[in-house]
Amino acid sequence: MIIINNMKYQKIKDFKTKYNIDELWRNYDENKTTENRNKLIEHYLYLLYKPVKSIYPVCRNTHEMSDIFQSAVIGLIEAV
Repeated sequence: MIIINNMKYQKIKDFKTKYNIDELWRNYDENKTTENRNKLIEHYLYLLYKPVKSIYPVCRNTHEMSDIFQSAVIGLIEAV
């Protein structure tokens, strides 16, 4: 667990799923359910931390880190 500005975040390695990514995409292509989509999103969540951490110093006066992360998650959801 990482604490930044009194916000608790899981470590990046904790977000990686145990699923085979090719299998996840194949399952999602065959059956576009919310469950399959969520597994894909969970797999890629760890990729959001580095960009969020690099953007935060630029806009910390106007945005909380959790708001930036939430926006990044919404972008990931729309990308899938």
